[in-house]
Amino acid sequence: MKTDIKKIAALVATQVWCNGEYSEIEAETAIEIAEAFELPTEEFKGLVADCVCNLEKLDEEGVSDFLAENAKEVASADAPVIYEALMQMALCDGELTRDEVSNLLASAEALGLEAESAILLLCDMVKTEPELEVSID
Repeated sequence: MKTDIKKIAALVATQVWCNGEYSEIEAETAIEIAEAFELPTEEFKGLVADCVCNLEKLDEEGVSDFLAENAKEVASADAPVIYEALMQMALCDGELTRDEVSNLLASAEALGLEAESAILLLCDMVKTEPELEVSID
């Protein structure tokens, strides 16, 4: 992984922000992401928590700017696996919402991924989660 741990944590935090709080399941998922990327788990979990606190102070435009600023620092080779981590964070609570999908698509765009590829990756991940609740409202 060539991308700085702080940038990855910031992007993961934007997905947490969608839910409004950094829950226990999201903290556990942050640890799983850190382990998958071979990052220091406690440091990563703390960085995500710090970023979530900072994001809570921003409006939607500020969050979009935060996302764009951090995404532009992602190594292009890392973008697809970071997007997968964002999808993992979105699905970790067992529900996929309209806001989460919107945020995932914004993240994919910021990471330089095509929307069609991002949607297909999400579809592929969703089909592996039989208990997942998809909320269209």
